Amino acid sequence: MAWLVGALLIGYLVGAIPFGYLAGRARGIDLLAVGSGNIGATNVFRTLGAAWAIPVLLLDVGKGVLAAYAGDLLVPAMPQWGAVAGAGAALAGHAWSVFLGFRGGKSAATGAGAVLYLMPQVVAVTLVCFAATVAATRYVSLGSMVGAVAAIVVSFILPNPLPFRLLAVAGGLLVIVRHRGNIARLRAGTENRLGRRPPP
Repeated sequence: MAWLVGALLIGYLVGAIPFGYLAGRARGIDLLAVGSGNIGATNVFRTLGAAWAIPVLLLDVGKGVLAAYAGDLLVPAMPQWGAVAGAGAALAGHAWSVFLGFRGGKSAATGAGAVLYLMPQVVAVTLVCFAATVAATRYVSLGSMVGAVAAIVVSFILPNPLPFRLLAVAGGLLVIVRHRGNIARLRAGTENRLGRRPPP
């Protein structure tokens, strides 16, 4: 049990590292106060450009991979549950970072990293769904939500362990809930499309 708690704690702290926020601060910008107010790669891209957004995206994905891997190692008696505990805690850490007063991002990239480690075949389909949606609509938020739903569905279609499927469900629902503001803007027709900078 102690090792499982350790996996949760390490996963949360890894997930809570706000790479997007730190990138903004490096340029003298508070990402929580500009654009969409999100610390993820999309807001970094719109605010700081691709040179900053790509590293932030990779680091956020890496948080999910590292947290799942750490949980896998820390709980050798139950490696699947350990990996899921670490990964799930990382998603929570990214969404509610202790370093940002329990504010944070939407956990899509960190979730993708966790699924990449646990179920690479699922993340492949998820990325295709995400890319196709963004290409068709130019809405990154919609692509993230479609990808989250795809991850849930595909995790059950393909032969995956129950703990991994539960993570897909919990993580997918978290991503969708964290996009509730985007859902409202999509319905109102005011959501920003990819390539268009939001008003200051």
